[in-house]
Amino acid sequence: MLEKCARIFTFIFAPIVIPFIKPILSHNHPIWSIFIAWLGVWLTLWAGALICLRITNKTYRAVKRFQKAKALFEQWWVRTQEQFWRSLSGVGFERELASLYKRTGIKATLTPASGDGGVDIWLDYPDGKVIVQCKAHRSPIGPSVARELHGTLKHFGAKGAVLASTSGFTRGVWEFSRGKPIKLLGLKEIIEMQKALDQ
Repeated sequence: MLEKCARIFTFIFAPIVIPFIKPILSHNHPIWSIFIAWLGVWLTLWAGALICLRITNKTYRAVKRFQKAKALFEQWWVRTQEQFWRSLSGVGFERELASLYKRTGIKATLTPASGDGGVDIWLDYPDGKVIVQCKAHRSPIGPSVARELHGTLKHFGAKGAVLASTSGFTRGVWEFSRGKPIKLLGLKEIIEMQKALDQ
């Protein structure tokens, strides 16, 4: 690469440098004058080669940044698709949702797979804790799940609860949750959360 750059700068700078060298060579100047003249030429060429190399390195870094940004975009794009969320297992859904909350700046803590007391994720807010129950089912969630979550909310004294589902909710869930500190989080809301982070 350096050799190629040197050739390029020779082609560019030779017409500029040669007129200054000719008087020195044609008037029988001392050897040291000729040496200094040629040294100046080579220093000019190598300086140009180093500049060329630096430009090449900047281009390489720019390409790497683009590739990294592209990879992050593709990762984001996948997670905004309903198919991705629907394909998750129960545990996988809990992990992905907890990760999403963490990206919003909220402290999210996953509970153990067993003996969680009806809570899959704890969300820590400045004014209190919120419990999250995740349901990765194929059918819409019924009101019995919402009633159970409401009881869990009271048991732990949490300020609120989130019922997250990849399959939606029945009308009975919406009716039961109305006026209660229970937020229903479906795929549409989850995807909107994801998109809002990357705008």
